Amino acid sequence: MNWSAYLPSVIALLGIPIATLLAYWREQKSAEQEQRHWISQRWWERKADAYSNLIDILWRYIDTDQVELDAMYEGRELSHAQKSEEEKKQEQKDWKRQRDELRKAADIGAFIISERSSTALREYWREIGRISTSLDEYDPYEVYEKGIEAARSCLTIITEEA
Repeated sequence: MNWSAYLPSVIALLGIPIATLLAYWREQKSAEQEQRHWISQRWWERKADAYSNLIDILWRYIDTDQVELDAMYEGRELSHAQKSEEEKKQEQKDWKRQRDELRKAADIGAFIISERSSTALREYWREIGRISTSLDEYDPYEVYEKGIEAARSCLTIITEEA
């Protein structure tokens, strides 16, 4: 029997499953690349959201303390004293939520934000803790100034890392 006459047919028959397998493999690789791209894109979005939120919270801390400090220097009544009890409760609730977000970011650390940003947040909380436990050593002006300084230092690092 002359097998050479059948060779083109055998090659053609073997080529169909091989071509099918190669097409399937190529499709799988393409799907994996698309998934990696999507995950990477979502990751950057989460990172950008985290940094944006941290920057916003720190800026609000600085702004609030600066308004109070300016009022003290100018001899005006503190803005906190002018608020109703309802507004004070809401402000306290917002402050606690923001504080928890900053602490969570510091604890999670480099999982979402950079290690340097995480370290800056932890240092910020240490400094705020030192100020809070040493209130008798500072006059009210210094308390606000040191709080603003700590927040600005942290904010500078976070904006550089963002």
